[in-house]
Amino acid sequence: MKGDFTRFTFDPRKNFSRVLMQQGRVQLDADWNEMAEMQLNFLRTLAADLIGPHGGPGDGFKIEAAKDANNNDRPRDFSIHEGRYYVDGIQCASEGARLFSGQDGFTAEVFGDLGSNQPGTYLVYLDVWERFITYIEDEQEAGISIREVALRGPDTAARSQVVSQVKCLAREFSDQDRANLKDRNKGYDTFLKFLANAGVATLGAGKLLARAIKPPSGGDVACDIAPESRYRGAENQLYRVEIHKGGKLGEATFKWSRDNGSVVFAGAFAGTEATLEHLGRDGRFGLEPDGWVEIVDDDYVLQNRPALRNQPALLVQIERVVADDMKVILKSSIPANVGQTGKHPLLRRWDSPGEVKVEVPEKNNGWIPLEDGVEVKFQAAPNDVFRSGDYWLIPARVATGDVEWPGTRDNPLAAGPHGVEHHYAPLAIISLDAGGKVTADPKDDLRRRWTPLA
Repeated sequence: MKGDFTRFTFDPRKNFSRVLMQQGRVQLDADWNEMAEMQLNFLRTLAADLIGPHGGPGDGFKIEAAKDANNNDRPRDFSIHEGRYYVDGIQCASEGARLFSGQDGFTAEVFGDLGSNQPGTYLVYLDVWERFITYIEDEQEAGISIREVALRGPDTAARSQVVSQVKCLAREFSDQDRANLKDRNKGYDTFLKFLANAGVATLGAGKLLARAIKPPSGGDVACDIAPESRYRGAENQLYRVEIHKGGKLGEATFKWSRDNGSVVFAGAFAGTEATLEHLGRDGRFGLEPDGWVEIVDDDYVLQNRPALRNQPALLVQIERVVADDMKVILKSSIPANVGQTGKHPLLRRWDSPGEVKVEVPEKNNGWIPLEDGVEVKFQAAPNDVFRSGDYWLIPARVATGDVEWPGTRDNPLAAGPHGVEHHYAPLAIISLDAGGKVTADPKDDLRRRWTPLA
């Protein structure tokens, strides 16, 4: 979540049950975000314990053939029944019947191409993940927005939104495959293997280590730590290291932000110009010549399928800032299909010098410096892949001159990406004939259903 947070402290291994306010204490966002995480973790864990990896009542997310206004079959399309379904305890809702091709952000390449592929069978599945929503993504022409307009500009809290996308995977199924998918005990594991074989995963396999205090050359006491071998920033920061272009070690690239990527600007984009709502609350959150920014909109976020996540957002460099006109002039042109009006386009500031190669350099024992003493080191097996959008959060603190990271100062541990985590559930097997007709046989319904108690 690219919000303006101090840090994230929830750890399910600690078995904390609630946060208790004490009188006369400083209030921090991390405490109350942790309380929300505790409650959410309890509810989703309870639901998953009762329901299993996936399931739902009634006809929620049932896959059926789609009809047009004249009651004719819609070619290369199908309908998704309204209702609720649960995946790993996460509630997914389909508000009203919708078409496969009518989903937000739909493109055939990302959601599963029923058009250009040859006739055959397809596995229809549910891809569930959480999207961070600020007032920019929630801005509406009519209705209630999460931004309070009475404040005349400033935003307050943000939101986390469950995204449930129905997707297709072309695959031929033997009778044994179908039997395995429908088996109550091994059906879900069989489904996950199909996804893994197709390159669909929850997170990349690459790992990261972070540090600020370097081990002393001799001795192990605090006085041996040189001032230049500490976090030297003037403020507490939450660094975000995010994979930009996916790939293996030496192929992928990353970018970083000292503010968790939370510095964003709503605007309109055309050619090399970005006309923004504002230019920052102060100098710390402003934009400067030669700085790097990315342009994203709803389509980019919703099309960030794990199997195709080596397609990064548009990252461009600033030429100059025209403060009087609230404009930023970029060094390269923005394609017409990026940052479209109506799709909540925004400009996000990054503090890295563009994209940096994901590698293990020979110097500095493989550590890559970010700034003010903060360093990171990537770790991956030969076939491990870093996926575009995978990220790590690194809290840096002035009081300790260090970062908060698993392990010890002398031996930080390698950690997998902190997100974005995807959850999956099988829905159906459908067939496509040469004329484009989709058949959804009720015998190939892969949902797990139950009847409400009352």
